[in-house]
Amino acid sequence: EINEGDWSSDVCSSDLTKKQSDEAFKKDDISKLEQLSSALNYKKRKEVKPVTANVLTFDNAKGRKILTIDRGRESGISEGDTVESIEGLVGKVSSAGYGFSKVIPIVDSSDKVSFKVFRDLKIAGVISGSENGKLNGYVIDDKMGIIKGDLLLTTGLGKYPRGISIGTVESVQYDRDLKEKSIKVKPSVKFMGLDMVVVYPASTKSEAVELKVNK
Repeated sequence: EINEGDWSSDVCSSDLTKKQSDEAFKKDDISKLEQLSSALNYKKRKEVKPVTANVLTFDNAKGRKILTIDRGRESGISEGDTVESIEGLVGKVSSAGYGFSKVIPIVDSSDKVSFKVFRDLKIAGVISGSENGKLNGYVIDDKMGIIKGDLLLTTGLGKYPRGISIGTVESVQYDRDLKEKSIKVKPSVKFMGLDMVVVYPASTKSEAVELKVNK
């Protein structure tokens, strides 16, 4: 026979445990959101008015990859501006005219981007584009534990503001002779079929400093 008082006590205890669990879960979510907001440099970037643009063409002539967009100087766009999509980092404006701009995407082999790992912001390295449309790079400290599936963000060093999604690590290889940990990265942005981008004016790069890589 079930005692009504015992049943009521068990229900209250269960409700209390669930409430405590929910509160802990919410606190964990808030902590993660705060960490993400800090990593993405959200406070600074939300104060800058972006310019949206349509992608006209994506050329891959003579080994160079170039995007052409339908906004230019008339919209305040200039050489060096950062270009993004809803998925992540697209690249950098290489030239701007009236009614159009040229963009060098990060998958072009001429571009180098410094990164940090969102899972562990102490892990950093450099990646560059390749002919196959993927990103290749290396970790600065080969002892750091970068793993497959890690999300890479820009650091603010070099040409791009910090906290923009670059891509996801697909594979990690370690060369014992060179003591180098190399990675292959799938870009966050799907460049084939990309139809709209957002251009951030140069003022968003106020915190960025020049990165010189001798590698």
